[in-house]
Amino acid sequence: MTITINKAGFMTTIQDGGRIGFGHLGIPQSGFMDRDSARLANYMVNNMPDEALLEVDVAGIIFTIKVSCSVAVVGAQAQVLVNHKAVNSHQCIHLNPGDGLEIEPLRKGMWTYVAFAGGLVCDSVLNSCSTLTVAKLGGYKGRRLQHNDGLSLQNPKQVQGRQKPTYKRPPHNSIHSLAVSRGPEYDWFTETAQRHIMSRPLTMTEHISRQGMKVTGPELHLKTKKDMPSTGLVPGSMQITPGGDYIITHRDSQTTGGYPRIVVLHRQALNQLAQVRPKETIYFYLAK
Repeated sequence: MTITINKAGFMTTIQDGGRIGFGHLGIPQSGFMDRDSARLANYMVNNMPDEALLEVDVAGIIFTIKVSCSVAVVGAQAQVLVNHKAVNSHQCIHLNPGDGLEIEPLRKGMWTYVAFAGGLVCDSVLNSCSTLTVAKLGGYKGRRLQHNDGLSLQNPKQVQGRQKPTYKRPPHNSIHSLAVSRGPEYDWFTETAQRHIMSRPLTMTEHISRQGMKVTGPELHLKTKKDMPSTGLVPGSMQITPGGDYIITHRDSQTTGGYPRIVVLHRQALNQLAQVRPKETIYFYLAK
């Protein structure tokens, strides 16, 4: 045991590139909510892009380390401290035995990532260390991290690493423009609904999880009422329920669903969506 968790957030877990290829068995992909940020963190400490790391939620995290190691922190905006002193998170952070690292509650965005040079020791299930809490698979005992949990590193080391490129340090905006494609049931909706979904603002609610998010927007009507059998879902599918709720699936979503899918977010848009906070505004645009 080389890392002790002194404070964990509400949804902090171990994640990697995901559990790909098991949707037919009802097992979701899981993996990094914001893949761009997670892969950049791994890049900064010379890890492989999909190496397992800590995915930290809005509450932040505090841990102590017993070995020398380099880490990178990438994602939502937050103050990072080592032994209670602020450090520059745009470059690798070098830790020594006994050091404590703290990520304060996130100021903007929803998720940030901590990559360890040499990688984490974690439970691999179906070719992935990603934690799927609803099935108690992967990561650390298949669950969210808690106070006093002990983690180990595969090959702890300090590395020269790489700096975070300037263009990868954009400000967090409260208005988000996300690329989508027409969903399989797009044509079931009226022309007015089709026009509104591409032009009217949507608002993120507080209902956010790794399974998906609920947003609010203009009322969307079907041309005619139809019974829809349960069918396949991928992360980024926006379903409209009979009650008018908008539900956008994310990494841990179920693999089937029975509501019309008006649009599906593009891969990059799914990363952007992961960082949208409650009450922030979303606009969709149709991308080819």
